[in-house]
Amino acid sequence: TEQVIKNYLRNVYDKIGVSDRLELALFTIHHRILAEAASAAVAGMNAAPAAAAP
Repeated sequence: TEQVIKNYLRNVYDKIGVSDRLELALFTIHHRILAEAASAAVAGMNAAPAAAAP
């Protein structure tokens, strides 16, 4: 339910010391959490495609 999601997010926010989605976004930027994941995703997208099986 919606309340379950709200409780889950509140627990996550409490564990990392933020109070809302904006602070969570700033936390990820400050700690370069998403930058590493985004770099890996872009690297994977730029990789040469595998040859198709005959």
